[in-house]
Amino acid sequence: MSLQWVDNVKKSVEQGREIEDATKEFKGVLLHELTHALQHDGYGSTPSWFTESIADWIRLRNGLGPRHWKKAGEGDVHKGYETGYDVGAWFLDYLVGEGVVGGVDYTPSQQQYPSNGNQPTSTQPQSPMPTQYNAPPANHTSPYPKPRPNKPRPRPPIPELIRMMDARLEYERWDERWWEQMAGAPIEVLWREYLDYYS
Repeated sequence: MSLQWVDNVKKSVEQGREIEDATKEFKGVLLHELTHALQHDGYGSTPSWFTESIADWIRLRNGLGPRHWKKAGEGDVHKGYETGYDVGAWFLDYLVGEGVVGGVDYTPSQQQYPSNGNQPTSTQPQSPMPTQYNAPPANHTSPYPKPRPNKPRPRPPIPELIRMMDARLEYERWDERWWEQMAGAPIEVLWREYLDYYS
């Protein structure tokens, strides 16, 4: 992590930036970088756009995307997914769909309690609690202004796509054919469908 970036965030708060906004960005960057420590890269064969997209997708799914990110459905028509980061994160989010991914429920409004359904007590282990943020001010620009369109998708979401790819990358080298095998079409076709979905 760049100390210059940390200093810039600190200075932005000193100059009037909301502390909640800066904290959210800081947590998002930390989560992004920690994701790299845990993900597999196929012995160095995975394209950097994909590893960066996964790290930002994890950030997105945890509600830590900053205001300056591209919006869902934005990106260059020709291989725009190779931009990675936020553009790739939104693309992966489209492919995966909503809800439970890898056993984790990404529905932000649901409180998670132990498997017996009871609220935790002081003798029960507690799940980590998500950070609660104050409601944004009236002039706040959400990084998620586009709801998912209410129109049919050409193929269903693949909730376990990222988990399956990462599992293969632990023991195998990257292979572009995985898109067809796991998502049903070459990546260029999937990208066009994604752009069309949000157009």
